[in-house]
Formats: sequence, structure tokens, C-alpha cells
Amino acid sequence: MKLKRVLAGALAAGMTFACVGCGDTNTSSTAPANNSSKTSAGTTSNKTSGTNSGATSGTNSGANSGTTSGGSTVSGGLSFDASKIKDGETLEVITNRTDRVSKDDGGDGYMPDEFVKSFEEKYNCKVTFRALKDYAKDVKQMMGSTNYGDVLNIPDSGLNPKKYGDYFEVLGTVGEMKDAYRDITNKAQGEGDDAVVYGVPSGCNAAGICYNKKVWADAGITELPKTVDDFIADLKKIHENCKDSDGNAVIPVMCCYQARDWNLKEYTQYAPAVTGDPDFKTKLLVNGGDLFVKGEPYYEMVRMMYKVYSDPDLHEASVNDTVWDNSKMMLAQGKCATFIVGSWAVSQFKAEGKKAGVSDEDLKNVSLMPVPMTDSKGNQNASIGADTCLAVNKNSSESKKELGKAFIKWWVEESDWANHEGFIPTLTTGEIPDALSGFKENNVNLYTVNQAPGAISTTFGDIDTKQAQVNIDGGADGNFKFTLCEKAMAGGTDADFEAVLKDMNTKWATARDANPELQAFLATPEAEQYKDEAFAKKADF
Repeated sequence: MKLKRVLAGALAAGMTFACVGCGDTNTSSTAPANNSSKTSAGTTSNKTSGTNSGATSGTNSGANSGTTSGGSTVSGGLSFDASKIKDGETLEVITNRTDRVSKDDGGDGYMPDEFVKSFEEKYNCKVTFRALKDYAKDVKQMMGSTNYGDVLNIPDSGLNPKKYGDYFEVLGTVGEMKDAYRDITNKAQGEGDDAVVYGVPSGCNAAGICYNKKVWADAGITELPKTVDDFIADLKKIHENCKDSDGNAVIPVMCCYQARDWNLKEYTQYAPAVTGDPDFKTKLLVNGGDLFVKGEPYYEMVRMMYKVYSDPDLHEASVNDTVWDNSKMMLAQGKCATFIVGSWAVSQFKAEGKKAGVSDEDLKNVSLMPVPMTDSKGNQNASIGADTCLAVNKNSSESKKELGKAFIKWWVEESDWANHEGFIPTLTTGEIPDALSGFKENNVNLYTVNQAPGAISTTFGDIDTKQAQVNIDGGADGNFKFTLCEKAMAGGTDADFEAVLKDMNTKWATARDANPELQAFLATPEAEQYKDEAFAKKADF
């Protein structure tokens, strides 16, 4: 899995889809409430198997029998019984997207004013939205009663997946829906095709880096970087060559360090995402390799972070004073060139730019580049996974349950949500949004992550956060990522960098080797399929 430092090659056309499995995590986003910052790179289980072989094309062949008005042309999609929907029904949707709901709360009103109009006309209904600023906390409090809306996002943390059936309506099985929808097992329970689906992805995120295409082009960069060293070199070109419309030097990377509790984890979440290996984390556990090895994904991603923070020419002058919303606006305006954050943020950069008066034409420059790494074959990869997952309250009336199912179906099959927000569509045959043009041009392999074996389905996270307390997948305030950035900004050396990682490797190895679930799994025949010497590497520092 060695990541080669190769020169960027000629741009290729097309897009390869290798949807070789799907999976779940229970990692939660700590980004601001109006963000959809769950990235696929942080997910390690509950992802469906099977390829996207065009099974969703064509007309409904009976898979959605029972659907009358609103019956879909998508074979294998979610089904509902339209005959049970009352005329003039009202559907309440609970959402985390404060930026898309009430204008009184700083949102743009898109959801109630534009997004649902065609659905309301189609089903002669009214859709109302309630946006929660601290979604996971607030919605879980609401779930203490039966009154938690009719359609809602399933919280990504603090709710035992085994309890989904206590709160949410069954939407189908993995076997019925896997060919139609990406990452359909993200909120499913059970094994294989018989697993029960409780939530359908509202859209899918891709691991990548947000950037302003015009600024990068103005710096004379004609090919997107494919290695960390190429990426840092390109940032230096931007510093040397680019001025904004006011004549000020363009900031190559906006760090927004005050938001480190969520945005620093973007770096390490990307590490598994760039490997192209759907079993990366499982193999790392089974083969006993160190977390941080030179040339390997986790090492390379934190090396990129350290290099960015080490060079004051590459980031804003006062990283602690940058506000997240201002960062979004500045990237859209071309005042900064890059922000290390995934596809979920593209629409938010554009929204803030629009508020600041950036033209629609210039907003097209807000895009997503692939993470600058290549695998041993010289390919670039990006894992994709569900953003939020839409569910139906099992305590709603029968009419609202069926209308809720119709709403979710319409959302993922007919609405413009994915394109509007810069998501990869839930539909396996959906078009890749314009904002991900860099993925098309670089022939990036998109794939989903396999479910970890049931016996060790939570083991990686348990070792990481509870036993070793490395917290590689979580927030950064106070952990090793925070320590690295502080050292970098204080003029730290490469030796300082490697000393921190050596300590993390020791903690990881000690906790891993003492974990009883992992040790028991290693003695089973099932473990053999994950044996791979490439993952047994030890650090040489």
C-alpha cells in the first residue's frame, strides 16, 4: 500500500466506480450544526456489497408494487403505499441544515421556499421543517417522547444501532435496495441482503479538498497534485504568484484553527479514503502494522498537515482568529485558495460567496480536488459514503409514514438536492456533480468501504478512542493532531514530528495487542482473508 511520490501525470477523462462493498461507523461529526461533515473516510462498516451495474436504469419492473402516485422509474428503490396517504397531509421534517431553513436564523430558506415545492404539488401536501442547531443532542432528547417529527436524520452518535427498530420505520432490506442506492447499509441492521434498512442516505460525500479553481490556475498550476510534496509545492506557487481583487496576497490554505476540534480530523479521516482498499482498517488491525509508517496513508496525511502549519506563508497570519463562515466566503471570493475539507462543504462555500455578492459564474470555481496521494499503481482513490440518512418516525400515523417514505424516495430519486449541495447522488446511476469535475478529469476511483467482520465491528474505534486514546478518527483539541500543529507553528522540526508519532505508535500497539476481541478473532479462520504483509509494516523512526 506504499504511497509513491510520483510526478503528476496527464489528466485523464472519465470516472471509475468501484463500489465493492458498503459499511457503517458510529463516528460523529463535531462540525457546526449546519454542516454535513460526515465523510466517507471516517466510516468503516455497514456498506453494501455489489457493483453499480446499471440495475437502476429503466422503468419500474414491479419492485415498487403498491406505489401508485409517485411510483418510481427506479428498479429496487424504496417503496410506499400511496393509497394510505391522506389528501392535504402535513409532513414535519427534522433537519440539521439550519443553513437551508429559516432565514430568521441565518439560513437561506431554500428547503421550504424552493426545494419541496414540486413534492408538495405532486402529493397535495405541506412539508414543514424544524432545524436543530445541535442536532444529535437535541433530536435524541426529542426521541424521549414520540414527537420527533415524521422524517428525520438518524443521529450518527449516541444511539445504539440495535435500537433503530424502536424509533424508526422499516424501509426495506439491503437486498431490495442495494442496486438502486449507494451506501444503503449505513443505517441497516442484520447481515447481508436480509439486513433491515432504517435510513436512506440523503446524498453521499467524497473525500477530497475544496479549492478555488481560478486561483490555482492563476498560479500557473495546470495539473492537480498527486502527492503531498506536489501539493505543498503548488501552495507555494499560489503564495508567490496570486493576488486577490483587492491586491492582497491570496492565502494558500485557510486553517481556521479555532475550529480544530472538527476540522483537523479531516486530515486523518482521509487516510483510509485514499487507499482504494475497502478493508484498509480491518487489515491494519489483523496484520499488526503501526499506524504511522513513512509513505503510508496516516503518516502522509499528518505530514501534510504538519507542513501546512509549519510554513507561515501557506496559511492565514492569525490562525486562531479565523471564523468558519468567513473562511467559506473568502474561498468563494478567491481570497484564499484551499480548505482541507470534503465535498460536504462545497455548497456552503458557494452559499457564503453568494451572500457576499460573488457571481454565479465565479461560484463555479468552487470545486473539489482529489486528495493528493497515489497508490502503488499510481492511481488516485476516494472512498464515498452517506452524508445524513433519512428515516421515518415509527410513531407517526399511517398516512404520514407512507408520505414520509414517498418524501425520502422523491428526495433521492427526483429532487435536485445532490447537485445543489455538491453531493454524489444516492442513486447509483446519478450524475457526478460539476463540483467534482477534478475527479472526472483525474480518473479517480470511487469506492465504498466494506463492513468490518461482526466480531470486531467496533474494535478499531474501541482501541483508538478508549484503550490507546490516540483518537485518530476523532476531534483534535488536546490530542496528537493538536500537539503536532502547536509544534509546527512554534518552529518544530522533523524530529519533533516523528517523536509524537512514535509515541502514538507505541500506545496503539500496546492497546491493540491487549484487545481481547481482536486476539480472539485472529485465532479464527475468518481472519485469514485479511492477512496481507503490506499492512504489517513498522515505523523506521
